[in-house]
Amino acid sequence: MNNTGRIKEPLKESIQSIIYGKNSNDAIETELKYVVQVDRAHILMLYRQNILSLHNTKSILNQIKLLEDSNFKAIRDQRTPRGIYFLYEDYLRKTIGEQYGGMLQFGRSRNDLKATVFKIRLREPLLMCIDEIINLVSILLQKSKEHSDVIMPIYTHYQPAVPITYGHYLSAISEELMNIVEDIFSNTEIQKSPLGSGAVGGTTVQIDTNYTAKLLGFSSTVNNSIIGVASRKLVQDLLSILVKVESLVSRCCEDYLLWTSSDLQFIYLPDYLVGGSSMMPNKRNAFLFENIRGRCSKALGAFVSAITAMKGEPFTNSISVGTESASYVWDVITNTYEILYIFEEIITDAQPNREKMLQRSKDGYTLATEYANYLTLHFGEDFRNAHKIIGTLVKESIDTGAKIETLVSEWIENKTGNRCSIELDIESCVSKTNYGWGPGENSQKEIRKNNQQKLSNIRKCRINMINMWQEANEYMYHEINRIEEDNI
Repeated sequence: MNNTGRIKEPLKESIQSIIYGKNSNDAIETELKYVVQVDRAHILMLYRQNILSLHNTKSILNQIKLLEDSNFKAIRDQRTPRGIYFLYEDYLRKTIGEQYGGMLQFGRSRNDLKATVFKIRLREPLLMCIDEIINLVSILLQKSKEHSDVIMPIYTHYQPAVPITYGHYLSAISEELMNIVEDIFSNTEIQKSPLGSGAVGGTTVQIDTNYTAKLLGFSSTVNNSIIGVASRKLVQDLLSILVKVESLVSRCCEDYLLWTSSDLQFIYLPDYLVGGSSMMPNKRNAFLFENIRGRCSKALGAFVSAITAMKGEPFTNSISVGTESASYVWDVITNTYEILYIFEEIITDAQPNREKMLQRSKDGYTLATEYANYLTLHFGEDFRNAHKIIGTLVKESIDTGAKIETLVSEWIENKTGNRCSIELDIESCVSKTNYGWGPGENSQKEIRKNNQQKLSNIRKCRINMINMWQEANEYMYHEINRIEEDNI
């Protein structure tokens, strides 16, 4: 379509390759197969609405199938003066006649087509990302149970804080990832069909948008034609969700970089997950965590770029919004998937050093809070005063090398006049942290139970989503077959 009537010449050739690519091949792979899917739905709808004749409908559907079966051979390696869609439409018009092929766009615009294609195209990569999160969560839950008795210090402000278990930490990551996945499933934008919005103001043609939505696997339609072509809220929502995923994984990598350091040695990684130095033979670098953290800026950068591209545009159809700002999504989804995959491989084969973790928990005075609790519960000290007493004794222990349990016992003896020997057992203390969703034995069982149920619900949502798309596809071909069986 190089001549629109008003515009007599195609886009300047040197600019075509920048805007639409060097030739048609890339767009065929990334876009046209979804355009064909939408076209089928649109043609079926026009026939159902008695706008297209049976002969016309069959001609268009048959030619689309022939082109698709040939892997679009006839339009490969072609220049695209006005984009892949017009190249494809021109081919259909030439092969089946302008009278028939020219009806393909009746009752719609390239604007609502593009918005619809975007949402359908999102399904596969989004599902790929969801599946990887589910895989990672499954491993995290498995490892959480396996390491439920591995005591370690949790750090705040890079200082040992209180004792937890490694399994409790892994469980927390799994739950946070599932919370993020639930945000994806609760987002209804991807399920709303914009097809029928036209250029921006709908159409006078009596189209059936509910029918095309059903054929294409949408559960509903948009409620306003402007929303249909102007809104890219889905882009904002999805990038925001991926920012959360990357932010979480990046924070976890920061923990693991500390834990795998030669100073702490909490976590051992096998040789196939570390790297060496080109100059220093002593090095054994957990560099993958740094790779992940570097990659974890991509979603945030894309989110800011997309919002920036949108914010200055009118609330109507816009290339800046519909094309340029939306283009960031594809690379970010792939990046997030790869981040999750690498992190999954590490979690699977990372081995906690039980002895190092336990010893650091003891050396780091992580039971200080429990000693303060003990003075409050057994010797009538208000907690703030008990906090100060234990803080003083911790400092004395650090300064003199005396054991904290000895100093606490001496304080109790001085207060009561009775000989006392108290030493809190770290394993026992951790096993009793069953309140406030801590790492205690009973608490961990309940947490694992709840997380397994949460994962089961997510898997059901995934299956329901896939089933809806598959059923729509089956319905589409049922409708096509029904037309093919009709007599002209």
